[in-house]
Amino acid sequence: RDFMLSEKSQELGKRARAGFALATADCSGDPVTGSNDVDHPIPELKWVHSDIDIENVPFDMMVTCVDVHFEIVHPLAADLWVDLKDQGQTHQATLWFLEGGDDGRIARTVTGVTEFAGEQVNQAWGLWATDVVPEYEGYIDSWWIKIYYEQRDTVPAHDERSEAVPIEAGV
Repeated sequence: RDFMLSEKSQELGKRARAGFALATADCSGDPVTGSNDVDHPIPELKWVHSDIDIENVPFDMMVTCVDVHFEIVHPLAADLWVDLKDQGQTHQATLWFLEGGDDGRIARTVTGVTEFAGEQVNQAWGLWATDVVPEYEGYIDSWWIKIYYEQRDTVPAHDERSEAVPIEAGV
């Protein structure tokens, strides 16, 4: 755990010093939304996740960018680490990392997240949270996601029939 936090702190520190932030953009394409209002207790030193299943978007659509809003109740927001992850947990965007003070409630909207660009829209999207300092308890209160998408090119330009390359026997 300490190693994980140290590595994450170093990564975020490097981004801040270099002028980088969470990759964001103006979103293009059609949007689809989902929400989850079920409370999820945030355990100490363990991850919990709240999922939103996005379905019924045509298969050939790909994510261009994402907007996400989350609300968490916790006596010490500075103890929390919150990520948005795709279903396979191959991509993630850190939305909150040990920020804030003792305000008791986090309500944040992050727009134009591009870390998931090119992924399938239809999947279970997860808001992941952990309390990295024992003592206080809290919970994910609610969250929503808005995914912008566009149609994936179904036939790459080099595969057009007019530009077909004949296949020879034995090749």
